[in-house]
Amino acid sequence: MLTIILYIIAYVLLLYPFIDGIVTIQEGIKHKDNAETVMGIFLITTTILLFLMITGYLLFDVFLFGIE
Repeated sequence: MLTIILYIIAYVLLLYPFIDGIVTIQEGIKHKDNAETVMGIFLITTTILLFLMITGYLLFDVFLFGIE
């Protein structure tokens, strides 16, 4: 049960950089600033990769060891 709670906390903590990346892209487009737009894309890409990695670990944990 503790592991599921930790995975939920990890997902919730990753919401901030994802939303921040979207806002940064919008501000970069609004101000026509390419560096800001690229930073937003980098934030979103990194966050999605972390989401995928955490999901992989969760599936590995659940199917190999079972839910405790």
